[in-house]
Formats: sequence, structure tokens, C-alpha cells
Amino acid sequence: MEINSFFFTNSIMESYISQVNTVLGEKILLNQDGFIRYLLGDDNYSENKQKYLKFMYQSLITSDICQGAIGKAYTNSIISDVFNPNFSIKCEYDIFFILNRSQGASASETWEQKFADIIGFCIVKRKGCQKMAKAYVLNLVCSKIGANVGNICVGLYLYAILMHPQDTRETIIPIKIEPTTNEVSVLHIGLLELSGGYKNIPGLCLYSKFGFVVDKQISGIDSNCFRDTNNIGMINRYIEESSVTIEERKQKIINIVNKVDPGYEKHVICNTPNKEAQKKLVEIYSNIKTNTEQMTSLSKQAKFAINKEKDGTLKPEFKKQMDDKIQEINELEDMIKQIMEMKIEGGKSKAFKKMLKKRKTKKKKLNIKSRKSRHHY
Repeated sequence: MEINSFFFTNSIMESYISQVNTVLGEKILLNQDGFIRYLLGDDNYSENKQKYLKFMYQSLITSDICQGAIGKAYTNSIISDVFNPNFSIKCEYDIFFILNRSQGASASETWEQKFADIIGFCIVKRKGCQKMAKAYVLNLVCSKIGANVGNICVGLYLYAILMHPQDTRETIIPIKIEPTTNEVSVLHIGLLELSGGYKNIPGLCLYSKFGFVVDKQISGIDSNCFRDTNNIGMINRYIEESSVTIEERKQKIINIVNKVDPGYEKHVICNTPNKEAQKKLVEIYSNIKTNTEQMTSLSKQAKFAINKEKDGTLKPEFKKQMDDKIQEINELEDMIKQIMEMKIEGGKSKAFKKMLKKRKTKKKKLNIKSRKSRHHY
């Protein structure tokens, strides 16, 4: 049978599963090759390949496995991109599945019955971020509500990266991925695009626990990576730390999955127990992201002659737009500091109310000034 699992190879799967068996319990992990064997059973692969691939595509698109913050349209767009027009899976992608059963299927089970046991799956993509084309991006993590397999999914992704030989060249080089049973060299960097941005609190907290941090350099339409402005790019460079060995890094991941290690420090939004303050932090961080991306765009526009005086300085109207944007970002960052200093434990504190009222007044004045500035410009 041909090889389909380029990233989640059989040896990587076996190594990982042997170390997280307790957490897996009555679940099984299967890479593409394993899932094909599970689904086809005794059926001949070459004779049923096309039928199998079409079934898998249609089943993934119509399934309810992907639920929650990421949205059906977003997941379907990624799933559709995985498959070629003839339903074959593009070689730059790889997938693994989590099934809610402890053993293989019986000969009497239909494909539909076997597929129904899937409670989660993950898709990775090589060249998912052009800025670091030799890295595998965690393209999609899907699981049914209540499945609680997020740790297993993220853990396997990061563990698999470290099981591949390390490639230190981030430059964009044409890559041809050939079928092989050996692990190919990849960048020891974790990358992902958090759908929904800061509003996707479960995802933000899950990924930050495994060492992912928000990276402004890989987010936004002006980046050469994740360009969707509704999402945020996250990177994990902890897995390439030079101060620890690869074996120590892998063990750290296994320990987090097995819940004997709490993981890395989570994002400040995750560590805010007060729901009102947490909601406000989501709003503030989202606004900072939007303003930062707008500032990046303005910085590029500042080079255009239309926005400059004859002596090369910026036109007052344009400079004011940039200054207002910087002021907006600074005020938002100050609000984060104030919220964290208040350490609100429950309900609305007077200080919190006062801060929000002051912020709304400032924002209203700033919007009025901004509209006037744009009118003159």
C-alpha cells in the first residue's frame, strides 16, 4: 500500500502513543495510513482508493466533528483545500484521527459506522506560512464537544516536529515531498492560525499552555504568513530552545499531555478568573491587534510621496493619523496594566467602572477628531 503519512509517520505515532496510553484510555490514534487500514479492513486498497478518498472528503465536510468557535465555513474551506479535484490528498498535508474505541473494527461494520467513531482530527500543512515555508503549520484542530482531546492533538503535533530531523533554514526553497518511511527534515518551530482571534479563548489557552505565543509579525494582510484579519498567528519557539536537549523538550510535551506538568504560562486572558474583566481584555487585545495592523499599513503609506511635504516630512494630516493610532495603542496597553493591577475578584469594582467610563469618553473624543482629520485630508 502506498504511503500517505509524511509527517505523522508510523514510527512517530507508535512512539507517542506508547507514552500517552493512560490519557488515551478507550481511544485510539490513527494516522492516514492507519485510518485507511481501519476503514477498508480486508478490502483491496488499490481497487477502493478513489471510493475511499471521496467518502472521506464528503464525510469530513458534512460531519459535526468541528464545533465551537472556529465555525463551519472556516473548517470546510481548510478541508476542501486538503483534497485535489480527484479527491486525492495533497502531499503537503497530513492528517491524524482520534477514535472513541479501544480496538479495531469488525468485518461487519460499514464505513459510515466506522467513521462515526471519530471524535477528533488534526490537519497540518507544510508551506502553510510562506515566511517559514519549511515548517509544518497546525492547520486545523477539530473535536466533538466534550471529547477533551485538545491536549492529545497539540501534543502529537509538537512531538512529531521534534521527532523529525531539524532543518534550520527558514528561507523559501522549492520543496518536493516524496513518499518515504523516514522522517524528513523540518523546522523545529510550531505555527498556527487561531481562528476567531482572542475571542477563541479555549483555543488561546490550550495553545499557550503548550508554549505558543501571539506573534504580530506573522499576522495580518501585510504579513507573509497568516493574512486573515479575523485570526491571529501564534508561534512556538520553545521547542527549539538551545538550552535544553530535544529529548528534554519531547518529555516536556509528554508531561503536559499526561497532566504531570501544568505547561507554560498561559496568556493573561486565560489567567483572569473574573469573566467581566476577561471579556474586556479580549476586546482590548482585539483592538490592539486591529490598530497595530492599521499602523503597519500607515507606516507603509508614509513612504508614498502623496503623504509627504516637499521637504520630505509627513503632511500634518497624515502624521496626525499615525499619532492618533499610536496614542490609541498606548491607551489600550495602559488599560491592560490597570486591569491586571486591580486584580478584580468578582463583580464590578468602582475602579473598573471608572476606568471604562474614562476610556469611552476618550475614545469618543478621539473618533470625533479622527473624522475631522479625514475630512480635511
